[in-house]
Amino acid sequence: SWVEGSPDRLVDQIDSSRLSEVAGPFLMSTSTTARLPDFPTVNVWTWVRSLATDAELCAGFAAVEAARGELSLTYFEFGTLAALWLFAQQQPQVIVLEVGLGGRLDAVNIIDAHVSLLTNVALDHMDWLGDTREKIGTEKAGIFRPGRPAVYGEVTMPSTVAAYAEQQQVPLLRQGQQFGWQQQGQRWTWFGEDQQGQRVELHDLAVNDFPLDNASAVLQVLHKLPVPLARVAIDTGLSNAVIAGRFQRAQYQGIPLVLDVAHNPHAARNLAHNIRTRLAGHKVLLVLGMLADKDSRGVVELLLPTVSHSYLASLGGERGARSEVLYNHARELGFSAVSQYGSVASALAAACAEAQASQNQQPVLVITGSFFTVSAVLELV
Repeated sequence: SWVEGSPDRLVDQIDSSRLSEVAGPFLMSTSTTARLPDFPTVNVWTWVRSLATDAELCAGFAAVEAARGELSLTYFEFGTLAALWLFAQQQPQVIVLEVGLGGRLDAVNIIDAHVSLLTNVALDHMDWLGDTREKIGTEKAGIFRPGRPAVYGEVTMPSTVAAYAEQQQVPLLRQGQQFGWQQQGQRWTWFGEDQQGQRVELHDLAVNDFPLDNASAVLQVLHKLPVPLARVAIDTGLSNAVIAGRFQRAQYQGIPLVLDVAHNPHAARNLAHNIRTRLAGHKVLLVLGMLADKDSRGVVELLLPTVSHSYLASLGGERGARSEVLYNHARELGFSAVSQYGSVASALAAACAEAQASQNQQPVLVITGSFFTVSAVLELV
């Protein structure tokens, strides 16, 4: 199955006994991104996934090298083909492929999946995908395949997604129409379609940290796969699933941390909601570092009203945004409790000093803005 978004973690929990998966981005090592059954399980953010061994990865790379001839491949294309080769050796019942960037032109999109999931369309990667949701929707819908079901995970959908599905004769299932959910306290109910298009209902489901739109879409994907699905697997998955880097809890020098890779306004809106609802009563300090090609102003506008003070960090490399950019956004938007630093480490140190000085206010540090920001802190934790 195809995933454009992050719900592959939930598929993993529900269907892990028969699963192989390839995901991104690359955070610490090549061997973090290919998961095969029967390998040791390691925390996702210490080594991101269950691992294929170095020998197995090298065998995959050798197979790709032998097959490519004179064809030039990018680093990501080489790694993707090696992962697919590994999966071909294992022959799992289910493979979950997470599509990068916008979908249509991603290297992973060479596979024709049984079912595709487009989680949402947000304003991200606009230099590559376009500056409107309609343009981006066309690129993301490129993961759809004629005659094979596609699931769209949010209620508001760009018209271009529906137009592409109709043009390509793709059976499109939409949140709130062919499938959906209703919450009752800490439980929720789901409805959707099975493989034959018959209505299915699941009652008394556990609420977890996933947005219910995402969990609902994942259930619809699973019900369209040609494999049996037990209710006990659904209940176990919903109860146990966590997303590393999405409101992930940790500690540093005795100070509670929340790590979240939100890097666009859509994700920042969810994070802001979680800060308000789940960190109420705490003094929240923000460490924010972003890439230059992201909508940093939109993220600043959403997150800064939820925190006491913001520590804005520069990210290195060609794509990294300077802290001055974030600082100027903050001041133009009327925020004064902000300071800027040359690195994530120095911003974290300043935030920790403030937290240590205000222990009676139950401080929590929220680290966000980029995979690179979160990764920099994880290297210290």
